[in-house]
Amino acid sequence: MKKSIVYIALVLAGIFVGFGLVKIFNSDEKTTEVSSQESEKEQIWTCSMHPEIEQNEPGTCPICGMDLTLKDEAADDVDPNLFSLSERALALADIQTEKVAAKNAGATEKTYTGKIATTDASAQSQSAYVSGRVEKLYVNTTGKMVNKGQTLGTIYSPELLSAQQELLSAYKRKDKNPALFQAVYNKLLEWKMSKKQIEELLESKEVQPHFPIQAMVSGEVVEKLISEGSYVEAGQELFKITDLNTLWGIINIPESEIHRISEGDEVELSTSSQRKISGKVDLIYPLVDSATRTVQLRIELKNSDKKLKPGMLLSAKISGKETEEEGIYISKSAVLWTGKRSVIYVVHRDHGQMHFEMREVDLGNRSDDQYEILAGLTAEEEVVTYGAFTIDAAAQLQGKPSMMAKSQRQEFKISEEDEEILLEIMEYYFELKDVFVSSEVKKIAEEAEKSIEKIGELSFNFEGKTKEFFKIVKDEWHHIAHETENLEYQRLSFKSLNEHLIPIAKEIKTHQETWYLQECPMADHNSGGFWISMESEIINPYFGDEMLNCGGIEEEWK
Repeated sequence: MKKSIVYIALVLAGIFVGFGLVKIFNSDEKTTEVSSQESEKEQIWTCSMHPEIEQNEPGTCPICGMDLTLKDEAADDVDPNLFSLSERALALADIQTEKVAAKNAGATEKTYTGKIATTDASAQSQSAYVSGRVEKLYVNTTGKMVNKGQTLGTIYSPELLSAQQELLSAYKRKDKNPALFQAVYNKLLEWKMSKKQIEELLESKEVQPHFPIQAMVSGEVVEKLISEGSYVEAGQELFKITDLNTLWGIINIPESEIHRISEGDEVELSTSSQRKISGKVDLIYPLVDSATRTVQLRIELKNSDKKLKPGMLLSAKISGKETEEEGIYISKSAVLWTGKRSVIYVVHRDHGQMHFEMREVDLGNRSDDQYEILAGLTAEEEVVTYGAFTIDAAAQLQGKPSMMAKSQRQEFKISEEDEEILLEIMEYYFELKDVFVSSEVKKIAEEAEKSIEKIGELSFNFEGKTKEFFKIVKDEWHHIAHETENLEYQRLSFKSLNEHLIPIAKEIKTHQETWYLQECPMADHNSGGFWISMESEIINPYFGDEMLNCGGIEEEWK
């Protein structure tokens, strides 16, 4: 009996031990399976500034040397137009932001440039009223002042002699045929014989072989088109006379600021000789210059002392009106202006994490330190005011919308044949870029004209986005060639040219030299400007000798 109990106890113990071993074994299998699954889920390390760098272990970025950070899988759930930087990248960039507030715009005084021009009514042509030969000229040089009625010369006219004789004959038969006499009388008046001259002719009964050329207006002779002995036809232009007593000041205003100025506004003008002139806006021209994106204002100038000369440069101070309506204003440093597009970066905060979004905005009036935002931003939003260039560079590297690309799907497809053409175009570009360093307007225009003609002889077949961007490149190239007076306008066109050529140039893979993407943050009133160079040394095309070495290298292409 005791043995049976022992056997039963041993059997039960064995059963319990077996169940325990099975449970332990199954537990180990599950642990092994979970461990295996976790190991398969490999961690990815990346660079916040160069997200194309990915590796399965920590380390440093081979491009910038920054420590790699774990790739944030949660970022996949973020709006594709948003992106973020690591805490270290944010600290290095020294990002500063501000909340946007709506407020009233104060009156602002700004300075614009322009030049003096003649009025439409001031230029007059002195023409011949009868055909004949110029016998004598009393005004032989340009620049001479003449008065209305002054004799400028004499003309011998067989037609006029015949008409005078006809008048004397008709005068004898005036009582019998008064209509004939009146017709001949009127013909001489149309030929600009005065009534006094006609009465003297009738009294003396002697025809005058030489007819005086009398000035029809007062002014300055700006062009003499005849000489003594010249034969002229009726209606032929003899002199060009311009009245300089009244001139126009033509001032160029950026289209984004014209809404703050009205006809009748007070203007303080000054010439290169520092002469001060007060006036009022007489007319705002209805059209915008498509090349310079400016609108012209007209100010009437009195010039009785003749000290103002057409073609003189003007500086104009105009006070914009204070508006009662509230507007949105942000710091000037927040705007990245590309010439065609104005870009800001809006901050989105989520559980302490900062995300950035590129936003295109329409700019209004610009004061010394602020831009008015007409569209694209609302009050209480937060924008980057310092460090926007760093944010934009990160956006470009992460394939996000940026000032260089409106969307992350900018595709530039270039065939092998077109790539060879682009290499030749880049040679002309580098020559133009080097000439910009001289800061000589006419020299820049001549180089641009010469190179754009050569580009026009090339045969290429760009398509899609490449075709669209390259058309803008050529347009801006033409603007540079045709602008022969204003260096600032040339630089603005050069900036826009770069912004559309750089994305295309990035696709060229066959150049032997290293190309450097360089930037001057102070170009275009601190909105920044890019260019491409074959030298690592900074030679600034936006400032020339003023700040020859201002700038830095953003990228290298090999």
